[in-house]
Amino acid sequence: MKDTISSLFGQKLKKLREDNNYTQEDVGAWFNMGKSTVSQWENGRIPHATILTTLAAKLGVTIDYLLGCDVAPISNSNISAEDLELLQKIKNLPADRREIVDTVIKVSDTSVIKKAASEK
Repeated sequence: MKDTISSLFGQKLKKLREDNNYTQEDVGAWFNMGKSTVSQWENGRIPHATILTTLAAKLGVTIDYLLGCDVAPISNSNISAEDLELLQKIKNLPADRREIVDTVIKVSDTSVIKKAASEK
């Protein structure tokens, strides 16, 4: 029995892929790669960190979970894979750019509230 990080990663990736009704082709398409590459991952080859980040976001789990840590998946939350990916992109922005995103959100929220109030 081989419980290395790479074998645990492969097992978790395959289970998450199947649980979310994705084919190996679907997952490969996220990275412009073929199903044979995804098969290699499922058989223990760990992809580059940037791919791990996207895999985790699209599958609704953390990278720690993918790599075999006993952390519960977050896929049952109300946050979609797309939202998680967007949050990850925002998190990776420099602080000054995150402030800009925050300002845009605040302005958008204010505009929506004002519009809703004027329609009453």
